Amino acid sequence: MKFEEQLKARNVVQGTRAITRVTLPLVNSPGPLLVDQPELAEQRARDGHPERIEIVVGMRAITPLEQCEILVGANGYAEQHGVPLEQRNDLNPIYSLGYNLHLLAIACVDPDGDAKDPEPFFGARGNVQSAVEVMLRSPHLTRDSITFLAAHQEAWQDKVSPQATRLSPDQLWEVMGEVAASTDLGPFLNMRPGMHLQLLRFSVSQLLSLLAQNKPSDSSSSDKS
Repeated sequence: MKFEEQLKARNVVQGTRAITRVTLPLVNSPGPLLVDQPELAEQRARDGHPERIEIVVGMRAITPLEQCEILVGANGYAEQHGVPLEQRNDLNPIYSLGYNLHLLAIACVDPDGDAKDPEPFFGARGNVQSAVEVMLRSPHLTRDSITFLAAHQEAWQDKVSPQATRLSPDQLWEVMGEVAASTDLGPFLNMRPGMHLQLLRFSVSQLLSLLAQNKPSDSSSSDKS
């Protein structure tokens, strides 16, 4: 049985890609962990929105065909801005920006629309370049907004991936040792975003455990006093 027939037999082609919801960080509306600066509040008041604004973006995983379109778009963006061919990679900030813009143009959709055929969140349907232009020219987005959304998409892609994205505690200790001993970002950059999150959680849990062990008990504190 052909691959396409197997998919049809399992009704996979009748399914949809799951959409997760992400709050879009806006230039005048800092996230909940940040202090709201007076200048931002004053500008929101002048704009007629005194409270912090929350806009929700739908985010979905991308297909291999879409990945190809994103890479072509990133390459074209870098070429348009004079980046030599040999420098068109993730280490080049212009190429990286172009990649993230094209990624979000395709991955960001209407969170409340038809999940089987959602409308793009940025730009016009079927026009990736229009979405790129909207993001570049929007006064409400910063480069951090773009990076934030792109990181969420990569993490979501990892989360729904059928491939293993988790390591055992022993493997995590090994990775932590490799990252700590390295003088460059190589070991860290070679990990997928989902692994970054797992490594961070593991590191924090180990740190909290260590702090709890070294924290003086109430009885010892009272004895000293």
